Amino acid sequence: RMSSPTGPAPVGRSAVGFHLFTPTEVDDYRDFQKMLDCPQSDQGVGYNAALLIELFVALWFVSWIADLVLSRYWKPYRRANLQTRRNIITYFHEIFITTALMIWCFVLLDPILFNNIYNKETIHQMLFVGLCVIVLYIFELIYRHEMRWQLLLHHLVTILLVMLCIYKFEHDSYIGTDRYPVLKRYNLKGAILMALTALTEQPIFVGLLMYRIGYKFPKLFYFSSIQNAICKIILHAGLIAMYAKDEVYLDDFWKWFVWVGIEGVLLPVQLYACWIQFSIGRRLARNMEQ
Repeated sequence: RMSSPTGPAPVGRSAVGFHLFTPTEVDDYRDFQKMLDCPQSDQGVGYNAALLIELFVALWFVSWIADLVLSRYWKPYRRANLQTRRNIITYFHEIFITTALMIWCFVLLDPILFNNIYNKETIHQMLFVGLCVIVLYIFELIYRHEMRWQLLLHHLVTILLVMLCIYKFEHDSYIGTDRYPVLKRYNLKGAILMALTALTEQPIFVGLLMYRIGYKFPKLFYFSSIQNAICKIILHAGLIAMYAKDEVYLDDFWKWFVWVGIEGVLLPVQLYACWIQFSIGRRLARNMEQ
């Protein structure tokens, strides 16, 4: 039960007990609850699981259609074995889907990062982008016949962190805390920066696609490795600067999630992937010189 903002300090309920809220925090809490329509919001675990399955089935159907079309009209694809064909399909998915999601994130940069707009639409769109990344990586893990351990580790770490981020965001949205204004701001800002680290890798997939069909361009692998490393360092630096500034407002989960999960695990994995790309280019250059 909350009193009028003009009366004594109101009392609100959080996951750890009762906290005294200022009138402004009470308004933020009420507005955020209305914005998400909690607890009747459709953005729940069951909804996300159903959407995850729907996206996965749709992606598998598109892959089946693409395989039929490419087998009929593209000779290099028709001559390739099954493993190479599936690799090519996943490269096309990575190029087109991540490009579309990257453009989507760029559109959301203005309302989320620069204008601090956290309405229901922006939240649902960011959740959808995260689910699309999960579906894409899970599909690749299942669809491809073989996968190097480095790529397997990269995908598993990314999937785990994105799922934890989505769960924690919804958990904080439902329970209500006195950190609401800060949590909703940093959840979305951190999510969009984290998403862009996974959605700016198109050059490497173009290089791998060309390599699979017989065209070898070592310089493309050099470029992709440097481009990926620069993008990831800039995005992670922005994430670190943002969270370090107001770390006091974050709970223990978010501190561990950012400093251990993202910066301690994900960043080294991503930079190691950039080194692998550079090594592939160097190996191709040596083979072409012989």
